[in-house]
Amino acid sequence: MQAAYRSTAPQRWLFYVFVCASIFFTGAYFVTRSTYFNFTTIEVTGALEHLSAQQVREKTQRTLKGNFFLADLTEIRTKIGALPWVRRVDVRRIWPGKLEVFIEEHQALAKWEANGLVNTYGEHFLANLDELDDELPVFMGPAQYTKNIAQYYSIFKTILQPLDAQPTYILLTPRFAWRMRLDNGVALELGRVAMEERLQKFVHVILATPMLEDTLAYVDLRYANGFAVRFAKGVS
Repeated sequence: MQAAYRSTAPQRWLFYVFVCASIFFTGAYFVTRSTYFNFTTIEVTGALEHLSAQQVREKTQRTLKGNFFLADLTEIRTKIGALPWVRRVDVRRIWPGKLEVFIEEHQALAKWEANGLVNTYGEHFLANLDELDDELPVFMGPAQYTKNIAQYYSIFKTILQPLDAQPTYILLTPRFAWRMRLDNGVALELGRVAMEERLQKFVHVILATPMLEDTLAYVDLRYANGFAVRFAKGVS
């Protein structure tokens, strides 16, 4: 009896292995082949201005391969992220059959030289400039300093608010000197240090002598005790 028991134990073990393997492969086949787990909804979220939800949805559908369990979300993020104006993409599965695609668009802050735009994070990106309705300032300088230029643009703009003026052009030279043109046409030379203090001094002088603002063409603020000016043509 003991010998018979020993002979049937391996057979019983093999039987259990066969049953488990059958269940596993049947389940895997069902998961990969059954249409029950296909996505039924693609939901696009996020504040969209330059893209449409339909455009994102169609791109997702063309990229989507596999069902709820097998879809490659990384590939979808990559393909959607390549669309113009897309700054960030988040894709997630929602049981039982929804795919949610969240889009964060770039918000244009300025034009970057003759090549693309700068967003509100100070990041350079490419997009169709014809899609822009508003006049944007122009930033120029070393490409790795777009964030710095964006930060100083915000500072300069705040300082100039009492004059109801704002920068339309900012240049950071290769020697890290700052130059700026205002929307009233006045060009300002700010130099490499104490730019905020120099601009504040300019604002104070203009507020004290408002008639001066309409006569200036160029102002060099790189002096400790004043600044040099060039008047507009026809002004003496």
